[in-house]
Amino acid sequence: MKKRTGKEIINYTISYFIIFILLVYILIPFYWMGITSLKRTQDVYSYPIKYIPDPITFRHYIRIWHGSPFLRYFLNSVIVAGCTTILSLFISTFAGYSFSRFRYKMRKTLLVYILINQMIPAILIVIPIFLIIKTLRLLNTYISLILVYTAFTIPFCTWMLKNYFDTLPKEIEEAAKVDGCTYLQILWKIVVPVSAPGFVAAGMFSFIVAWHEFVVALTLISKEEMMTLPVGLYSFVTEFTTEWELISAGCIIATIPIAVMFVILQRYFVQGLTKGAIKT
Repeated sequence: MKKRTGKEIINYTISYFIIFILLVYILIPFYWMGITSLKRTQDVYSYPIKYIPDPITFRHYIRIWHGSPFLRYFLNSVIVAGCTTILSLFISTFAGYSFSRFRYKMRKTLLVYILINQMIPAILIVIPIFLIIKTLRLLNTYISLILVYTAFTIPFCTWMLKNYFDTLPKEIEEAAKVDGCTYLQILWKIVVPVSAPGFVAAGMFSFIVAWHEFVVALTLISKEEMMTLPVGLYSFVTEFTTEWELISAGCIIATIPIAVMFVILQRYFVQGLTKGAIKT
């Protein structure tokens, strides 16, 4: 084993220290949210601040689950995020494969244009979106959110899948062409089955965007039974008080599906991001 020099040891120490600081910075909000959800209501606003809940109570989780339409909010988010992910991946697969395998005029310009669209914040175009959805009479529907979120996620998903398809060897596809396969058959029977990591990375991006989006959902949805989780949790902010303990409990529950998904699909997610980043 090669012995590390003093300079290498210092570099490793500095690197790990920076990583530790960043990790603490990221985890502090989650820690604060967690202890707030486990405190009694009077302890949330007490001074001096209690950094460890004593006693611990799960009353707020029970209250938010049974004393509010939280389950409805949760199901709405699952439906919207799930449909958005499926539709976004379906469209992005064709677009990404087209950009990866075919050469035509304006190809690079279109790629840049797609990426520029991803840079536009939703809040800048929320009014035109509202007017379009209102004209189509789709306010307070799942379809409105699914269509808008799909439009938001397609550009980045297209880039991710395009970059992943670039890394796949073309020889197998060329052999399939010799055997008489069409481009559509090559895509669905050869390319898609071996592109699981790319689809996982793009799918998680789409799901997270749709799961956490707030501004568009608040604008397009006004009926309580159609609200998604972010908008539903916002209802705990009233004119006279903010129920931080309930909001914290709701945020913890809302974070669980994303955390579980990442743990289960972590290997594919990292592989999809790293392999897809090799070519541009």
